[in-house]
Amino acid sequence: MHRLLCNAKLIFFLIFVAGAQAQEMKNRIKIQLPETVRSAPVNVRAAYAVIESLVYVPFREDILKKYTTDDLKRYAKTFFVASDFDGISKARFDKELADSNIRNSRGGNIMTETHIMLEVEKRLSKRTASLVNAAFWIKAVVDSVQDVKYEAPDLPNTTLWEKRVHLRVTRVWKGKKVQVGSSMQAYYFFWNYNFEPPRRGGNYILAIYPVVENFPPYEVKLAIGEDFPIENGMVLDERNVFKLGNTVSLKKFEKALQKEIEEILLWKGVYEK
Repeated sequence: MHRLLCNAKLIFFLIFVAGAQAQEMKNRIKIQLPETVRSAPVNVRAAYAVIESLVYVPFREDILKKYTTDDLKRYAKTFFVASDFDGISKARFDKELADSNIRNSRGGNIMTETHIMLEVEKRLSKRTASLVNAAFWIKAVVDSVQDVKYEAPDLPNTTLWEKRVHLRVTRVWKGKKVQVGSSMQAYYFFWNYNFEPPRRGGNYILAIYPVVENFPPYEVKLAIGEDFPIENGMVLDERNVFKLGNTVSLKKFEKALQKEIEEILLWKGVYEK
């Protein structure tokens, strides 16, 4: 019964959002939900309704400053739910939604998820922002690394390189579209080169981010962000991201990562009472 009541509230929320925005619809462009989301659990679809509603809010610093810590947690939980379900489709949806409505706003600025997450990073923590923004948090073995040319349309006379990394997933904390034992291809882009790239045969805990092209059809590449090498049962956290020290036992690090994610999931989303 409790689950039925919760689902009823979420369905009501979806209807409410659609009705409240109907008057403004002529001034904003709706983007079709990703196919994977159309039959998703109701909380995922409610999260997308929240994301879409942001384009009806003008971006102003004073609006962001009025958000309380609880408000930011609600948005962080909402974005986490959507990206955990299908982070690649969500990234493409976000990009198309924002680009279409920025063009349609005739020079006006609209609120986007990015604005809110920058505030989350400043007022909650960079770690929380990373857990929310990444499509995947995984443990993986690097099977191979290849150097490939990076084509930059705005730099036609410059040759850039990126590393294509083939991963074998051994554990998943975030990202329902990947399973233990599956393979994943991600890139270590040239802008990461102040850090040591993953090496073949190495074990890592990785945050994987979707990077969306700036033009239709909005192709998505997966980029390696935070990477934590595992050596002799110890995790190397050189920047002390998890505030556990620079060298931490694998068990302790995994426990801390799991706890942080569980804490986010305990927060109430924007769509929840």
